[in-house]
Amino acid sequence: MARIYASIQISARVEAVFDYATTPANAPKWHPTSLGVSGEIDHSVEKGERFTEELRVFAGAAGARELDLCGALVSAQVGD
Repeated sequence: MARIYASIQISARVEAVFDYATTPANAPKWHPTSLGVSGEIDHSVEKGERFTEELRVFAGAAGARELDLCGALVSAQVGD
């Protein structure tokens, strides 16, 4: 499987960025293939929660995936 890496600099607290990126309702705002989400989506996901994401897949076709968080998310610690 190919791995793609990218980085950007964000002028915000790490915790705020982590909460934003792990809140499913925000996915369509920052992920280019996300068309929408449903389920428990208004907060940072927690272990055992499930949500569905509608995606733009190959050649403009749409699809969906159901995501079930099996492990706990832990915010990254950033050093100076």
